[in-house]
Amino acid sequence: MFKNSSIILILSLLLSLTAQAKFENQSELSVLLTSGNTDVNLYNFKTTSSFTLEKYSFELGGHYTEGENNGVSNARDWDINAKVSRKLGKKFNVFYSTKYEHNFFAGIAYRFNNDLGTSFYFLETEKTKLKAEAGYRLVEQKLIEGPVKNTFSQGRLYTEISKQQTKDFFVKFWVEYLPNFTESDDWQLNAEPSLNFTMSSLLSLKLGYLYRYDNVVPTGLKKYDTQYSTTFIAKF
Repeated sequence: MFKNSSIILILSLLLSLTAQAKFENQSELSVLLTSGNTDVNLYNFKTTSSFTLEKYSFELGGHYTEGENNGVSNARDWDINAKVSRKLGKKFNVFYSTKYEHNFFAGIAYRFNNDLGTSFYFLETEKTKLKAEAGYRLVEQKLIEGPVKNTFSQGRLYTEISKQQTKDFFVKFWVEYLPNFTESDDWQLNAEPSLNFTMSSLLSLKLGYLYRYDNVVPTGLKKYDTQYSTTFIAKF
């Protein structure tokens, strides 16, 4: 009931204020197709729409990944998410976000995250940006094998830095640490360095390496996932 109410509340705010706000969208698409001795298909799509209204900003997005190797499915995960932020100063924001996700090959039937936190921009120049986020996360999840459902509390520490090297090229790195307040051994770490090339005012190319680590996983699964990606990004 709580998760349904959260999603409905944020979606209602987004729809009612769209007409008055500045709208932006960023969408990403990665495709890998091979045939012959190796038959691999991998599709990854991600989109985020955002708009601002005075001191408030709103985001709504999601992603979908599907992969096969020689006709056998080996990747299937997706999420939908929403975020509301309020600016309290030039460099300081508070936010609430919600995210519903599924990852079959990580053993997650569903995971529902509710975050309450703050963000601070340490550096924001024309060429360099550095920001950090800190907050509290309430997680409700169901594993494909295991307990019917469990709820636990996490902290969240996130930092992101980007550096414009040339007019058409910048590097970016982010890292996220999720300590578990309910079960201390069950912490997570996610990180991604990337190279980004601007091809036009609307289109850019990203080369990235995504690393995801979970210290406690269902029996038989690895603790980490990695993903190399070549991604086209469209902004409007």
